[in-house]
Formats: sequence, C-alpha cells, structure tokens
Amino acid sequence: MIGKFFDKILAEDEEITEKVRNKNTGKERKKFRTKGFVWLVLIFLLAFVSRLIILLIVTKPGYGVIGDVFHHWQIAYLSKTVGFEHGFLRLWDFKGMEFYWGLLHPLVLILGFTISQSVSILVPQMISIIFGSLSVVVVFLIVERDFNKKA
Repeated sequence: MIGKFFDKILAEDEEITEKVRNKNTGKERKKFRTKGFVWLVLIFLLAFVSRLIILLIVTKPGYGVIGDVFHHWQIAYLSKTVGFEHGFLRLWDFKGMEFYWGLLHPLVLILGFTISQSVSILVPQMISIIFGSLSVVVVFLIVERDFNKKA
C-alpha cells in the first residue's frame, strides 16, 4: 500500500521534471549560462574594486606592520630567503608549529612573491583581496542555488 502511494508521488515528480526539461531548449540554457557568467564577473569586480578602494584610499597601503598581514608576510619572506636554503618546505619562524599553522598560506604568499618579483607587503594584501572577492562569488553561487527557487 505504501509502495503504491510512493510510486504515484514519484511518478508525478518525474513527469513534472520531464516537462521542465523539455521546456528549456539549448538556446535558453546557453543564454542563461552566459548571463550567469556575466553576473559572476560583475559581482567579483564589485567586491574586488570595493576592497581595493579600502586598501589604497582608506588605509595606508604600505603600513601593514600592525596585525596578521605583517606576521604572515614576515614568515613567507624569511621562508623564501632563509628557510628554503636549508631544505624544501622548511618554513621559517614557525618554531615547530607547522602542523598547527598550515603550509598553504605561506606557500601561496611565496608564489605571489615569485610571480610579482617583489617582496612588498602589498603582495599579501592583494592576494587577500583576490581570494576575498572569490569568496563573495562562492557565497553568491551558494545563495543563488539554495534560495533562487521558483514556486
């Protein structure tokens, strides 16, 4: 009895899904993907520009001595200049805390130093701005997926 009940419900759901699938043509899907990509780029640019304005206009760009930025910059800089001479992936100034701190952030900073060919404190700040803007895009995608349902 319960099986027949579930079969009726599931069969109706499958019919509704088929109607929706048949309704959407390839052109509409392509247009939606392009429109969605444009929204993602606009949201990324809005987040990026607003963070860049805060960094360059509101705060003093080279004054990162206070806070975590300077400490992470110092670890990445000393790891690049001193630590890697003693062995691969030997980070500097961790004092045995490599497993607690993690290796990814200093390695990304060192990669940023290598790509930009600069060891300025602006490099970690720009990396933070880029990944912060990407996180805004990810939050947008999650919210769009979960709350953009039509009745």
